[in-house]
Order: sequence, then C-alpha cells, then structure tokens
Amino acid sequence: MLPPFLTKIKNLSPFILLGTALCYPSVLYAQSKTSATTVSSNAKALDATRQAGDDSTFQADDFIPAPPQTLYTLKLVGIKNSDARKNAEIYVSMIPTEEMDGSLRNFYLVRTAIQKAISVYGYFNSTIKFDVVAPEEGEKKGTLIVTVDQGPATDIAGINVNVTGQAHDDEAFEKLLTQVPAIGTQLNQQTYDNFKEDLRQLGIERGYFDADFTSSQLDVKPSTQQAWWNLDYDSGTRYKFGRFTFENSQIRQDYLRHIMHMKDGDPYNMEDLAALNSDLSSSGWFKVILFQPKINKEDKTVNVNVLLYPQKKNVFKVGIGYSTDVGARFQLGWNKPWVDSKGQSLRSNFYISKPKLAIEAAYRMPLLKNPLNYYYEAAYGIEREKQNDTTTNATSASFMRYWNRETGWQNGLGVRVRYDSFTQANQSHKTLLIYPTVSATRTRFRGGLFPYWGDTQRISIGVGSKAWGSQVNFYKIEASTIWIRTYFKKHRFISRAGAGYLKTSDFDRIPPALRFFLGGDRTLRGYKYKTVAPRDSEGKLVGGSIMGYAGLEYDYQLFPKWWTAVFADTGFVSDKFKHSDLRYGTGFGLRWISPVGPVKFDIATPVHSDHHNVQFYLSLGTEL
Repeated sequence: MLPPFLTKIKNLSPFILLGTALCYPSVLYAQSKTSATTVSSNAKALDATRQAGDDSTFQADDFIPAPPQTLYTLKLVGIKNSDARKNAEIYVSMIPTEEMDGSLRNFYLVRTAIQKAISVYGYFNSTIKFDVVAPEEGEKKGTLIVTVDQGPATDIAGINVNVTGQAHDDEAFEKLLTQVPAIGTQLNQQTYDNFKEDLRQLGIERGYFDADFTSSQLDVKPSTQQAWWNLDYDSGTRYKFGRFTFENSQIRQDYLRHIMHMKDGDPYNMEDLAALNSDLSSSGWFKVILFQPKINKEDKTVNVNVLLYPQKKNVFKVGIGYSTDVGARFQLGWNKPWVDSKGQSLRSNFYISKPKLAIEAAYRMPLLKNPLNYYYEAAYGIEREKQNDTTTNATSASFMRYWNRETGWQNGLGVRVRYDSFTQANQSHKTLLIYPTVSATRTRFRGGLFPYWGDTQRISIGVGSKAWGSQVNFYKIEASTIWIRTYFKKHRFISRAGAGYLKTSDFDRIPPALRFFLGGDRTLRGYKYKTVAPRDSEGKLVGGSIMGYAGLEYDYQLFPKWWTAVFADTGFVSDKFKHSDLRYGTGFGLRWISPVGPVKFDIATPVHSDHHNVQFYLSLGTEL
C-alpha cells in the first residue's frame, strides 16, 4: 500500500502528464506503429493517462520517454479557395523543421497557422484533421497529412465608411470611395487593410497632414458568417504650397519657376512635385535633384527647397557599327547640356564611314514662357558622300521653332536651306533649295536602351518654291513609325514601316539627300545601303520619288542578356508603283544587352532576287 502523498501523486499523474505534453511536447512522444493513424489533438495524452491508470506499479520516471527521432513532411489538402490555400501554405512553411515532429505542439502550431491564414479570406469555422503516416522503409521522414474543411465563407453585411474634413469634397477621395466592395462580397481582410492604407496614403499625398482615423474596426460574427466595415476618417485642413526655393542652380530662378505647374498658395499635391522632378530631370541641366519639404503646422503650408547639382558641362556619346556595304562606321556626339544661365544648350555630332562624312551642330534657345517645352533651334551641317552612283558635297542650315505637347508629340515649324554639289549617275548639278518645313514626332519607351515597350512616329513636310529663292519647285512628304511590344517577358516583337512622296517637275536637280533610296539595316535588310531604287538605261541608281517599306522582327530571350532574332522586310522605291518593284529580305541575328547599350548582329539575304549576296550588320544602339 502506497503512502498517502504518493497515492495523491499517482491520482494526479494524468493531469501532470497532459500539462507536460502541451508545454514540452518533446517529453511525450508516441510513434505510430502502423502505416497511418488518425490523431486528434489530445489522443496521445489520453493514451498515456490510460496506461498510467492501469499500471499499479506506476512510477513518474517510467513516463518520460526519449525525445522523438522522426520528423514529418506536411501535406496540406482540402482547402478549395486557391488564395486561402496559397496563404496557408506560406504560413505553415514558416514553422521550423525541427517542430515537425508529430507532437501535440506540432499539431497546435499547424492548426494555429492554418486558421490564421484562411481567416484572412473569411473562413472562421474550419475543421482540421491530422493523419500521421510513418516513414516507409529506408526513408527518414514520415508524412503529416492535414485535411482542412474550410467551412462557409464570411460575407460583408454592412459598410460604414465616412470621410470628414476638407477631404469630404476632394475628387480624389470621392474616386477612392467608389472602390469600396459591395455588400454581400466575401470578406477579405487584406482588402480592408489595403483600403485603410490607401486612405491614409492618399491623405499624405494630397496634403492632409493632420488626418486621423477617429474609429477603424472590422467586426466579424463567425456564428452567422457576417462582417462589417467601420471606418471614420477625419482629414482636417488641407495644407498648401508655401515658398519654393532653388538652391545651387546654375539656371536662372525665373526660368525654373516657369517650368513649374503649380505656384505658391496652391493646394499641396505630391503628384505636382513628382511632375516637377520629372521636368527638371528631362531638361538635362541637372545631375541630381533633391526635394526638401518643410511642413508648417501653424499656417498649414509646406515650404519646398529644391537642391540641385548641375549636369556636367560636356557630355560625350560614342556609337560604332559595321555592315557589309558600308563597312565600319563611327559616331561621336558632343553635347553641352547648358551653356548659360538661360539654359541654352549645344549638341553636335560627328559621323564617319568609308562612303560618308557628316558633321552637324544645333544650338537650342529655350523661351522664358515655357523653357522646357518651347524653344528655338538653329542648326548647321556639312556632308560628303561617295556611295554607289552618288557623289555629293552639301552644306545645310535650318532655323526651327519647337513645341513639346503634354500628349508626347513634338511639333516643329521653320525653314531649311541646303546647297548641294552632286553627281547622281551621269547627271551633275549644283542646287540651292530653300524650303519651309513642318514636322511632328513622338517617341515613347519603357525599359531603357533595350526597351520592352515603345514606339516612335515621325512625319515631315517640306515645300520649296522659286518664289522665296529656291532654285527648284517641289514638295516632299515623309513618314515613319516603329513599334516595340513584349509579351510574356521573353517574346519581343518589332514592327517598322515608312512611306514617302516627292513631287517636282525638275527631278534631276533634286539632291540625292531628298530622293528616296532603300537598303541597309534601318530599312530593307538583305540589300546593300541605298541600292534599292530606280536605275537609268546604264543600270546606275538615280533614286525615286515614291517610297514604302515595312518589316517585322521577332526576338526571343535565350539568357538574361542575350536574345535571338528573326526578321523579314519588304519595300520599294519607284516613280510609279508596280508590284514588280517590291523587294524582300529576311534573316536572323543576335542581341546582346551590353553595359553601354544593345549590340545587334544580323545576317540577311534577299528573297526572290537576282542579288543573292549575304549582308552582315553590326550596330550599337536602340531601335527607336
């Protein structure tokens, strides 16, 4: 017979054991002897208690087995909602591997993680069952199968969202309130949290710096599967822009202020600051732009100091390339982003290849009214070319006015003058042309020098007349476009097209630069540079008055920096279009995204042509 105090210990041992199992699961472990066993949360504790009660010689030390040696891989089944399932998988994956030992604590951690994960999507009445599968022979880990019945979903039964203060009449907040889910929508706690954060963030962006939630609560009643949104947002007073200052700027303050879309005293809006940052950056005048806002609680204003670091005075750009017809080519650009305090700038370009030499320079003069978008530009250039049946020496000059529109289009209007001394085929002339011109261009892109999305459109019209000193009456229209689109990250398509028309009664005196020729890596691949055009009776190129071309290229990404390409081009040049004038070219190539820009290597050949020479093209630079 046991002493009284030992009898009490024996009678209390099941409860001591159960507490030990919950707090220290490694102390109690009952490994399954069968291949699969269904276990509830307290099954092992009950089995242990039963054993203790039946053993008349029970001693406490006999009830402390060795720590478990088997770990389990978790298999989650039964959750039908895909978002809830993914969330549950993320939650249970964060349970440490050493905790996956099939113990009661393991079950508790898994159950808690799953319930927390699926409650985000409105499932508060789930049931969870555990099946322990012992390791197969030769395997180290068993399988813990967790079967989840997610239960009925909780729906939104009511929404109470109130915005008070000056934001009550703010269109941006009115637009945001339209995004509130409808009553009857399945509850998603993340949607509630996101909407609350959107309210807070919108208030900051639009200058409601004293805003606060007077109440915010998401009420849930699991027994009836109902939930209620309750949000009261008091915006307070909207702050206004105070004083703008520009520090360390080499450009005059009045020019910078005319770039701004807002003025002192306007309602604060972070989008206005972002637009100003973009405009200052696109000017090319500054290397670094830093905004330093200072909030004044007393007068509800925000003073903004803009700290600027000037761009380098001289910027150089280098381009190289090679093609079978032209050979090696080299291009050097020298730009001065700012020359004086008015933001005037100079850009120049030097190009040389075996058949061609060109030098050009342009001086830009911004207007104070809108320095970034309105400016004059004076340009001058010289050109020498000896290619195929063309020999020319030319001097050109222009004076243009440009308008950059908010739509992305740039409009130009001005006059161009050029003097050419040239020989084309067997015709030699010296011609002075003076022709007013109008142009429209737009370029958009995303993705840097190797854009995954982008397009460009160009159209120009020039009219020459003896009435204003031109030696030839003519008009010329030319347009071109390039489109780049990428699908599923690895499939990149490039389409290009161009057309032109030249009208004159004295074609022989029109310089080669204004006539139409095709051929080369920018227009019709597979043909030599400027070799597609009408010819005279001796077979020499004379150029044409009508031109059209189109091409399609498909690029596929092989590696992060490498793409392969296949393409097909077609085009014609003539004086009167006939289907037989069409020429075709096709080929393939490689693209390498180098640190200094994309390097393109293409091999192309004519199709259905007497000319079967293979052309090689190597170039550095973007397609746009």
